[in-house]
Amino acid sequence: MAASELDAVTRHQIYTGRYSTSVANRLIAILNRADKSLIAQIEEVLQEAPESFKAQRIQALLVPVSNQLKALYTEVGSDLKAALREFTQNEAHFNLALLKSAAERAHVTASLASVSPNTVYAAAMARPFQGVLLREALSGVEAGTATKIRDAIRMGIVEGRTNDQIIRVIRGTKASGYADGLLDWSRRSVDSLVRTAVNHTSNVARQHSYEANSDILGGWMYVATLDGRTTLKCASLSGKVFPVGKGPMPPQHWGCRSSSIPMLKGQDKLFGQRASKDGPVDANLGFSDWLRDQPADVQDDILGAARAELFRAKKIQIDRFTDARGNVLTLDELKRKDKELFGA
Repeated sequence: MAASELDAVTRHQIYTGRYSTSVANRLIAILNRADKSLIAQIEEVLQEAPESFKAQRIQALLVPVSNQLKALYTEVGSDLKAALREFTQNEAHFNLALLKSAAERAHVTASLASVSPNTVYAAAMARPFQGVLLREALSGVEAGTATKIRDAIRMGIVEGRTNDQIIRVIRGTKASGYADGLLDWSRRSVDSLVRTAVNHTSNVARQHSYEANSDILGGWMYVATLDGRTTLKCASLSGKVFPVGKGPMPPQHWGCRSSSIPMLKGQDKLFGQRASKDGPVDANLGFSDWLRDQPADVQDDILGAARAELFRAKKIQIDRFTDARGNVLTLDELKRKDKELFGA
């Protein structure tokens, strides 16, 4: 028996996350391979840097380091873009199959339109996520890495550290797998960037598929993962239906795992089951209903202790903790809005 559309989307999102991991690991391996030569250049800078220095002198000495970082992130960017371009082909096939399944289940006869992977890729590259384009996000990681290296050298000299101590701050220690060094920030940043970029591309492809078949769709539903890692913002949007071409499309934040599902015209409920951290549940179970069945510590972790207390005591829905744009409200703002409801 074929999986329901929500089950298919959920499974696909899991597989997409695994794909993100493989791409991230490949790009981080590029960074790892460059560490030896990058550290060697930094050591040269430290050997030439005088104890009493001017900021301009350090900046001049770091030019070769900056050039290597630029070349390094150009390679990372090219690899990521190639992976995303290839990924759009898979998404085009999946989305067409998703719509075909939904139409067949509802006995809707229609000629379904596919979307061009090249069009989707171009749209994904041109559409910002988290306020930045992909190339800008990569440039931000490159610039952030260069700034951290520069500042570590400046502070190390000012504080009288030896060259080995400064290198240790930048690279980290072998005992910790170098996870305690400044360079690990770039690895974590690239990992988050890849996961967000893949989800962004996936959802751009999904929305293009919806728009190409808007004649049979009444809208699309925001779908968040039913577990304790889901943010309050995504939890508040989960289960809401928006018109085709409108609404807050995932990803809503860095590392967002949310997705969407098409809703046919006249469709008012989902079929089958959906996954949760506790196993399969009814497809129409909302995040608020799911959260009410969770232990208090899970509720506290997702909402925060004060919000969770209100959630348990007043039996309000989770979307009351956000405004119309999905922005998280403070408790004072929430109380004020509640008072306004009754003219108080």
